[in-house]
Amino acid sequence: MPLAVEADRVVPPSGNLWVGGQQIWLGPALADRKVTIWVDETSLHVLHDGARIKTLPSRLGIIELARLTEVVVNAEPPVGAHHDVVEGFSIAIEFPERVVTKEQMERTQRELEKSRKELEGITARLANEQFVRNAPPAVVEQAQARQAELRARIEKLMQNQ
Repeated sequence: MPLAVEADRVVPPSGNLWVGGQQIWLGPALADRKVTIWVDETSLHVLHDGARIKTLPSRLGIIELARLTEVVVNAEPPVGAHHDVVEGFSIAIEFPERVVTKEQMERTQRELEKSRKELEGITARLANEQFVRNAPPAVVEQAQARQAELRARIEKLMQNQ
């Protein structure tokens, strides 16, 4: 039986939404609006007010969908696991405590600093009226898109600290 997940999310100001490590570009026009995400191993659908507004190939496998590190069949569930019955099947899910190593924290900090520095440069370039006026529209749009990507990346890195 394929595993599908459905969840409501609020679009961040950048318009970049992250679901299980997969980025979904919705644009700033949907910022602060609630969307419903439906995703399985094949497809990812974004719905707004009940209407599908975007469909992408899913990059998420069953492990990412279930956020499981191990699947055990026909065994005693671990102590402290959450129990439920789904379509007649008894399931137990253990949610392990998240452990962040010093190396992971340092790497995240380096990535955050690098992204902030690049964002600062792009923001300064876009604040330069001469650049915006004289550069080809495609170059300005590319810089604006990169600025939005960096803001979303910084937001995600901040959440993972």
